Amino acid sequence: MHIGKHGYWSLLDTGSEILIIPRSCITDEEVLPNCQKLIAANGTEIDVDGKAIMNLEFDAGFSVRLKFLVSRHVYEVMLGLDWLQN
Repeated sequence: MHIGKHGYWSLLDTGSEILIIPRSCITDEEVLPNCQKLIAANGTEIDVDGKAIMNLEFDAGFSVRLKFLVSRHVYEVMLGLDWLQN
């Protein structure tokens, strides 16, 4: 998938209810305030830097606009149940 001009691999996480994007994938201007907290499957808290609304483009020729939580503590785009419901 592509975000802007950059291509990324993503993880489809059916155990997650939300979508998360690494901070390194987006610019500071795209991050909006957010106070949501995340807990990983192992019980650790994941710091959230904010939220962002991003256009994802796929090689199959379609694109979607989705809301992601942004964290510098994740290293790949994670698509959760929000993605499956769209």
